This record gives sequence, structure tokens and C-alpha cells, in this order.
Amino acid sequence: MRLLVIGGSGLVGSLIIPRLAQDHEVVVYDLHPPAEGPEVEFRSGSVEDFDGLRAAAAGVEAVVYLVMNPKRDWDSVGTAALAFDVNVKGLYLAWWAAAGAGVRHGVHASTLSVFEEPRDRYPDETVTPDSTGFYGFTKTLGEQVCRHAVEARGLTINSLRLCHPTPDQDWPPPGDSVQSMISTRGTDVATAFEAALHLRDGHQVITISGDAEERHTSLAKAARLLNWHPTPR
Repeated sequence: MRLLVIGGSGLVGSLIIPRLAQDHEVVVYDLHPPAEGPEVEFRSGSVEDFDGLRAAAAGVEAVVYLVMNPKRDWDSVGTAALAFDVNVKGLYLAWWAAAGAGVRHGVHASTLSVFEEPRDRYPDETVTPDSTGFYGFTKTLGEQVCRHAVEARGLTINSLRLCHPTPDQDWPPPGDSVQSMISTRGTDVATAFEAALHLRDGHQVITISGDAEERHTSLAKAARLLNWHPTPR
């Protein structure tokens, strides 16, 4: 397929694009080109630029949305405002532009932080998110934006709730904290996105975690719909 990866120059993009580029033609749409990785087509643009999004989506078969607010000044009003810009408004514009360009499928990078933290056991996908932090809240709204795009624009979209994506060389993190146990190896994140490109069934929300023994998360839906299993520790 020809894929448009919006926000492909960030951490998750660096983990998944090498895998996607093996089988697909990848176009990265971002403010900055990828720092490293396979050679891909690059288009500079903002997720608030509707015309730029629609032009980038022309001729594309699927869109992968990875954009995230910056991590700097995490507790500032500015960072919270940017989270709404990219996790809600930009996502809405991206699916609108994609649908207008004829795209019919997408994959959305969500997060297990849609649930209030810290906790020892995370709910499965049937439970309504309860995060009160701006990041988890805006990601929850982003999942609703995806559902709207499915219902109103005729797309199919999979929202993958990621858990601490980690480059292979740094995985597994030391220790037995919940964060360490649910952190997900980069290669496994990439195979989850690859599988999600081929699942086309309305809007599906799926937990993607490195918790192979399922002590803290349920991976039943990922196994059932994506045939996906993380690397055992």
C-alpha cells in the first residue's frame, strides 16, 4: 500500500516505519523530516493545515496518525493546549482530509493512559476511560474523533492503546514496576501497526502492551483481532 504516516518523525514513527517500509510505500507528513531510518517520501506540514493534509493524502490507501503533544513543560497551559490541537483538532482534520481524498482506512496511536494512573491493573477495552489528566483526556477524545470519522465519513479506523513504546536496544527496562512490565518492544509495536493496517471493521480500540503474561493488562482483543502477541521477557 501507499501509506501516509502523519507525525512519522517522532519516537513511534522511528519504531514502526522501518517495518512498514519493507512492504509499503511510506509518505511521512510532519513538521520535520525523520532523523534516521529508511528513505521515505517526506512532506512538511502541520496537522492544522487542512489543504496540506488533503494534498498529502492524495493517492494514499491508508493513513497512520502518530502525532503527539510535546513532552517539555508537561504541566504548563501551553502543552495542554497543544495536546488538544494535535490529539483532537488535528486528528479531526486529518480524517476529514483523508476521507475527502478517497482514503478509507486508518490507524490511530492512542494510549493506555486514557485510564487514571497509577494503577496495578488496567481495565480492558470494554471499560469507559477515566483519565483526568490532559494527555489521557485528549487521547480519549481522540478515540471519539475516530469513532465519529467511522460513523460520519465511512472510514474504518483502529485505535491502538500503546504502552511505553521502547526501542529494541533499551527493552526490557530494568525492574518489575508496572511501567516496566507493560513497556512494549519497538519491533512488537511495529508488528501491531502492520496488523492493524489489515483489520477493517468499523472503529476498534485495542490494547498493545509488552505485558506478555497479562499481569497488568488484557491482550485478548489484540490476540483475537490482530493475531498479535508481544515478545516474552
